[in-house]
Amino acid sequence: MVCSRCLTAVKRDLESLGIDVIDLQLGKVRIKFPKGKVTMHKIEEKLRTDNFEIIKDQNTHISELIKLSLISLVNNLPITHSEKLSSIISGNLDRDYCSLSKIFSKSQHITIEQYFIKLRIEKAKELIKYEQLNFSEIAYDLGYNSVAHLSKQFKRITGHSMSDFKCQVEPLRTPQDKII
Repeated sequence: MVCSRCLTAVKRDLESLGIDVIDLQLGKVRIKFPKGKVTMHKIEEKLRTDNFEIIKDQNTHISELIKLSLISLVNNLPITHSEKLSSIISGNLDRDYCSLSKIFSKSQHITIEQYFIKLRIEKAKELIKYEQLNFSEIAYDLGYNSVAHLSKQFKRITGHSMSDFKCQVEPLRTPQDKII
């Protein structure tokens, strides 16, 4: 779950099965399980209809917490230049960054830094299409030291310059939960 609409959808799905939702947060739900009425298989089936899945292993859970932390960082602009990404992640999850990085890379087949770049490029696409900020302001808000650095990464990830992307009638965007 990556947004408030996800929370609403999960709650609706669970309640439609007659399940009492005790606590619901991004990436986490506590329920009162109605014994004999609903099986885990039925819950998984219902959630799958809205493209949700139940995370069963600890490493995948940690990876999802890292994703949520990064998505939150990207969505709460501007990204500050003062703190390193590794410090932010390890602080948010209260764990050693080296172990978090290994877990994430192994389960997601991409590094935390590569994933963060992809998130920032998707956010750049959004900001370009809003046309409220110029490229320098977008670069600054996304935590880049220069517009040239953002431009280079944008071109490498999308195959288009930011100017070309801005001119596209139907630009291709990727939802944040589908980046990897």
